[in-house]
Amino acid sequence: MLQLIASASVLPTSAWATSSVPPASWNGVAFGGDVTLTVDGFAHEVAQSLIEDARSELDRLERIFSLYNNRSTLSKLNQNGTLHNAPRELTDVLRLSDTLFIKTDGAFDPTVQTYWDEEDNTTVGFNHVSVDRDTIRLVPGTRLTLNGIAQGFITDHIAERFRTAGATHTLINLGEFQATGPKLDGRAWEIGLRDPEAIWRVAETVSLKKGALATSSRALPSSRLSQHIFDPATGLSPTHIKSVSVIAPTATWADGLSTALFIMPLEKGCDLLGTQQNVAARFTMADGEVFTTSDWGRLTS
Repeated sequence: MLQLIASASVLPTSAWATSSVPPASWNGVAFGGDVTLTVDGFAHEVAQSLIEDARSELDRLERIFSLYNNRSTLSKLNQNGTLHNAPRELTDVLRLSDTLFIKTDGAFDPTVQTYWDEEDNTTVGFNHVSVDRDTIRLVPGTRLTLNGIAQGFITDHIAERFRTAGATHTLINLGEFQATGPKLDGRAWEIGLRDPEAIWRVAETVSLKKGALATSSRALPSSRLSQHIFDPATGLSPTHIKSVSVIAPTATWADGLSTALFIMPLEKGCDLLGTQQNVAARFTMADGEVFTTSDWGRLTS
């Protein structure tokens, strides 16, 4: 595994790039989706080392959080119901999940994994999850999916590693986006929001200099078993909305909020957003009408 370059303060002058050096970028797959890591402002060799470190870290975290791997830490927790010596990243995400569960009145709830296999909701509810230091326990029958928050958490984790190395002109895309700062020349990163009616079409282009963006959408055919965002109260995917995008200071918060807002009634979701600082959302409703909260324009331009 390549080691992370220690700190911007000790990097040699040759590590820094001029605006004439194009950003270094890597495209790959993690957690079942496309990943892009872009580093601007460093000489090519240094940028590639940062990216290689990030890729190694992605591999490590995928072994914790992935539901595609039945040997991952999360899969073992779902299989056994109890996990001792849990990695800190997993307990951190579960504590953040509890905060979101409370703030969203239960709309954000990772225990909906049960609905993938059965319609019984007696084991759905984050009160069926307990975290005591590094031990996690699930009520029998309860299973977790962290797909509504883990990618955001990992995006923030990679961003922090970049910042620690002095890389403040980067964009991380794990499906959720985090910019550690603008491009080297000061311009914003341009991110296209897919039109939920036609995913090959861009509905809006967002300018992001710093912060995070996440989107939850009804991107799969409209049948119960093909949905991927379940209302914890019903086991069904909401039909009143097609997509919601959230801008927030962290990808963890943007990811979790976009999941919850997709489920919550529009008015209730907007009330929740009114309590958040530097957070905004764009809603595309089932009839195609688009609503944005008051700070959307300020945070996306």
